[in-house]
Amino acid sequence: MGGTKESRIITCAVAVGAGRPLLDALIKEKGVTAAFVHHARGAGVSGQRRKGTQIEKDLVTVAVPADVADEVFEFLFHEGKISQPHGGFMWMEKGGALSVSPGPEVAAQE
Repeated sequence: MGGTKESRIITCAVAVGAGRPLLDALIKEKGVTAAFVHHARGAGVSGQRRKGTQIEKDLVTVAVPADVADEVFEFLFHEGKISQPHGGFMWMEKGGALSVSPGPEVAAQE
């Protein structure tokens, strides 16, 4: 029942503190288990004077089979409130082979 599938890697940059609740919702609603959240900090420039600014975000990274990637991407987009002003940004890229194995419930039934 195991094997490998083509995968997609989805990364979301959301407001600090929003990453863990988004990850929890993803696990609860979509059953995704290959995901993690981490904190990132960077610098950018803004305004006419090109003043430097510090930016902090939570990054949620998810590996999913390619056949459900669009569905998970849409879920993260809406649940993460990416479309709202300053909601963050996200992207999806092709991943390698994703190992697929049955969960403990399925393995126990076999």
